[in-house]
Amino acid sequence: MKGLIEDEILYVLDGNEESVIKQIELSKALGSADAVNASIADLFGTSFLTVDKKLAYKMKSVEIELPNIRNVYYTTSQFRDY
Repeated sequence: MKGLIEDEILYVLDGNEESVIKQIELSKALGSADAVNASIADLFGTSFLTVDKKLAYKMKSVEIELPNIRNVYYTTSQFRDY
């Protein structure tokens, strides 16, 4: 799918094309939902807060692909509020 977007066969109508490509690239390492959140944080250059320790470590392992996320914060689920 990445190739189809890059070759302009498939167009991204709503959203940022670079962010969508990054989501596709990161989906194996982070999972699809977390890849979306990480690519959006990278697009806007924000820090990332999670209660998922595994996700924090996974993001650390792909930090080269997320250069605009300066900090990944982890807290315990004790502070989670829905």
